[in-house]
Amino acid sequence: MGAMTRKIGQAEIAAAAGVSVSTVSRVLAGAPGISDRVRNSVRGVAENLGYPVALAPEPVPLTRAIAYLADGHGTSVAPAYQPVLEGLREAAQDAGIRLAIALRERSGELPGHIFDDPSVGTFLIGVDPSESAIDRIAAAGTPTVLVNGLDPDQQVDAVAPANFFGGRLVARHLAENGHRKLLHVVWRQRWTLRRRASGVASGAAEFSTPDAPLEIEVLDLPSLDEIDVFTALENRLSNGAIDFTAVVCSNDVGAICVLQALKARGIQVPEQISVVGFDDVPVAALSDPPLTTIRVDWKMLGHEAMHLMIQRSRYPERSAVQVQTKVQLVARDTVRRLS
Repeated sequence: MGAMTRKIGQAEIAAAAGVSVSTVSRVLAGAPGISDRVRNSVRGVAENLGYPVALAPEPVPLTRAIAYLADGHGTSVAPAYQPVLEGLREAAQDAGIRLAIALRERSGELPGHIFDDPSVGTFLIGVDPSESAIDRIAAAGTPTVLVNGLDPDQQVDAVAPANFFGGRLVARHLAENGHRKLLHVVWRQRWTLRRRASGVASGAAEFSTPDAPLEIEVLDLPSLDEIDVFTALENRLSNGAIDFTAVVCSNDVGAICVLQALKARGIQVPEQISVVGFDDVPVAALSDPPLTTIRVDWKMLGHEAMHLMIQRSRYPERSAVQVQTKVQLVARDTVRRLS
């Protein structure tokens, strides 16, 4: 009777390669995030010891990408997306990837290639896919990145400004300038805007003191459409006492609508009411007076989105990554320091 062949275990491979058992397991499973040197070493040791090593699947090369823009209805963020597209275009050119731009259909349906063509990447700019669509994207494994968006279930790669901390910066700036009663004009239908609102609320609590609490009155909007913003503020000014000293807005276009509504009622900014926006789109510096706001590096958002796309194409099995880019407060002329 012949001698039985002894089965080689991963612990022996780990000892021979000088790595942990978990590293051996990840290498043999084809998991991402391991250097080529370690991967080649472990596979070589395993083969020499007679351990069956399957060929690692070759990632499908990314040849082109399509950037789908939200139709913009009710969001008023179109001015921000031009530098995002510039950042995507520059990064795509450096990587040798062909980039095309398309508008998402108003039906909200996502293009079919997202689910069946791993050689075509998809950027969803300002688009919040449904939960079922996110599930399909994750299951298909095709490269998809949400740009200026968030996936609360963390299944899909996403890049967005540090919206929460931007909201915190707004609260701190107003608190440092003596404001203690804020009117927060918000639209909560997007995760990015909810994070901004949460940042303002958290900052108000953080920068309150027992003797000087920072209070917030929230004015919820049906959309960020300019008419809805103007109408909501007009109704608030007509129906309630003006006991707030500053208005915080979800974005700059909304803040400019607030400036116009205040001006229409003879209320001076910043002498009587201060106003703060978010995004620092080009019109912010040209408003009358120039708008204090939170600056987003939109072009960097495009660069980071392309980087995520390339990494997803190379390592399709890695966990979803959500990136936040830095924001900063730009103090202009719409905030008055109270004595």
